[in-house]
Amino acid sequence: MIGVFDSGYGGLSVFKELLLLFPEYSFMYLGDNARAPYGSRSPEIVTEYTRESIEWLFGNGAEIVILACNTASGEALSNLSRFLKEKFPKKVVLGVIEPVARFVSENVPREEKIAVIGTISTIRSGKYREALQKYGFTNVIERPTPLLAPLVETGDVTGPMAEHMVAGALSPLTREGISTVILGCTHYYFLRNTIEKLYPHLKLIDAPEAFPIFFREFLVKQLDRTVRLKKGDAPRFYTTDEEDAFARFVERTLGLSIAPKRVKLS
Repeated sequence: MIGVFDSGYGGLSVFKELLLLFPEYSFMYLGDNARAPYGSRSPEIVTEYTRESIEWLFGNGAEIVILACNTASGEALSNLSRFLKEKFPKKVVLGVIEPVARFVSENVPREEKIAVIGTISTIRSGKYREALQKYGFTNVIERPTPLLAPLVETGDVTGPMAEHMVAGALSPLTREGISTVILGCTHYYFLRNTIEKLYPHLKLIDAPEAFPIFFREFLVKQLDRTVRLKKGDAPRFYTTDEEDAFARFVERTLGLSIAPKRVKLS
């Protein structure tokens, strides 16, 4: 079983692509909607909430956990490395930032000016800049766009309000000559249509596009692990908040009819 975690709805963007590309595996999704968004919280709180979610997923059958949340990947993953090695030495936790940076390195010229937008926590962590610099990108602008993830959580991803919010976040970057933007929050996937409508010249890169490529290579290299992954079950959905609201969001944005279950993490 492969567990996918996000602070709320954003990770569903990655989850959708994984379901399409890896139908032979069984997946479970956990959204900590009751405590979303994580983006404005302290590193200590993000780490605590992420640890609780990872423990829950491993405790409920996951062999691999994917942090389909840039904030958790940036703020919590390195903080939890020792804890995970000691408590779950035979299991794996994967983040989304390194796969995105590698994808950028394979698709964007090194001299290009790149912008990363994300939550306050993701930008504060500096993990995108660090990962991109490792691949030779030195002209990187990081900008927090803290209002976009809460906008997605309301489900208001198209129309005048969404366009106004997106313009407020991206117009300053376009004036600086940016041509490639990394959507450094998986929530922003649900705003792609609005972004592309307003800024058709921008090249957008995000985890739903990049991570599955990385994950396919990971599975090939981890054959001994993949044989232990449960296969054939229908995907399971869990939320820490109201089930009907979660199901409506999934129906509206992904076209899937689901019956999520509510869980308590702490």
